Amino acid sequence: MLFENKNLSTLDASGQKLGTHVDDIRSYLVNNQVLTSLNISNNKLADEEGGKVLASGLTSNTTLTELNVSCNSWGSWERYPPLNSLNGYRFAKELASGIRTA
Repeated sequence: MLFENKNLSTLDASGQKLGTHVDDIRSYLVNNQVLTSLNISNNKLADEEGGKVLASGLTSNTTLTELNVSCNSWGSWERYPPLNSLNGYRFAKELASGIRTA
C-alpha cells in the first residue's frame, strides 16, 4: 500500500484515486512524524466527510508543513458545477474547522 512507509519526508500521492481511502491518509498522518510534504491532489477527496477525516489526521501530525489538496472534486466540473462547488466548499470548511479546533 502507498501509505506503509513511515520514514518518508515527502510523499506525492496525486492522481491515485484515493477518494475511498481517506481514512488511510488520516492514519498515515497520525503515525508518520517525519513527513513534511504531502501531495494528495487530484484524488476525489472533496466532500464533507473527507474534510473531517483529513482534519483529524492533520491535528495529530506535528511535522507536516506543506499540503496540496487541489483538484479533488468528484467528477466533471463542467457537467456538475453546483455539486462540485458545494462539495468543495464543505470539504474546505470541515478541513479548516477541524484544524482550527485542535
